[in-house]
Amino acid sequence: MYARLAFSVAAHVNADVMIVDETLAVGDAAFTQKCMRFFEEFKKRGTILFVSHDTAAVNRLCHRAIWLESGRMRMEGPAKDVTEAYLASTYAESTGDGQVRVLSGVRRDAVKVPAADIPNPPKPVVSVFDFNPDSAGFGAGGARISNVRLRALGVNPSAPLRGGEEIELTVEAELTQPLDNPIIGFLVKDRLGQVLFNRNTFYTHPALTYRRDLENYVSAKFQFIMPMLDNGDYSVTAAIADGTPQSNVQQHWLHDALFFQVSQADHGRGLIGVQMLGVEVDFSSSAN
Repeated sequence: MYARLAFSVAAHVNADVMIVDETLAVGDAAFTQKCMRFFEEFKKRGTILFVSHDTAAVNRLCHRAIWLESGRMRMEGPAKDVTEAYLASTYAESTGDGQVRVLSGVRRDAVKVPAADIPNPPKPVVSVFDFNPDSAGFGAGGARISNVRLRALGVNPSAPLRGGEEIELTVEAELTQPLDNPIIGFLVKDRLGQVLFNRNTFYTHPALTYRRDLENYVSAKFQFIMPMLDNGDYSVTAAIADGTPQSNVQQHWLHDALFFQVSQADHGRGLIGVQMLGVEVDFSSSAN
C-alpha cells in the first residue's frame, strides 16, 4: 500500500522524468492496468525510467533496456533483445548445469498484405506469414523446432483465416536426443510483447512415451477458436522442453517463430483467453 500511495502521489506531479521501481508488482490486476494506461499517456510528454523483472512490461513500456547484474551492466540495447537474452540466462541459471545455449537469430521482415487485396468479411481477417526457423532462441539442444503452422479447420486451406473460427496450430520438432518427458507448447504475443494466451501438451498428455529407437520427430496440434483480436501484428513463440511445467529443461525455445496480422477488425480492445478444442500429439520416424 505504501508503494501504491507513492506511485499515486508521483502520478500527480508535473514532471518530465518518472522513475518507477517494481510498482506493478505490488498491485492487483485493476491497479496494474491503471498504471499501464497512465504510463502510455506519460510517454507522450515525458521519459520513464522503469525498473522491473517483468519482461513483458519492459517490452511494452520501453524502447531500450539495460540489464543489470550484481551492480554491473551486462547488456544494453533494444528492449526486446535484452529481455530475450535475460530470459535465456534465467533458464540457464534454473538448470544449474549449463545446458542452455543462447542462439543468435536472423530476423525476417514480414511482407504486409495490402488491405485492398483482402475481401471485406464480417469477421477479422488473419494473414499468416512463413515460419522463420532462423529466429532468435535458446535451448539445451536435445530437440529443435522444425516447423510451426497455422491453418483454418473445415474450410478451403487457401482461404484466409478469420477471427472467431476454428483453427489448428501445429508445432513440429526434431528430437536430437532421447527426452524423458517432452512438453510442446506455444504462446501468442501482441506487438508490445504481452502474452495473450498459451498452451502446452502437459495438461492433456502429462506423460508422453515414444519409441526412442524409431521415432525422431514429434508434432503437436492445438485446435481452438481464433480470438477476435484487434488490428495489428502478432507473433507465435514455440518451445519444446523436457520435464514438467514446474521443473524442466528447455530444449528449444524459438522466439517469434511465426507472425500473423489481423486486419478489418471492428470490435473493442482487451486481453483475451481461449479454450482448447483438442490437442493431438504424434511421433514419427521422419518429418511430415
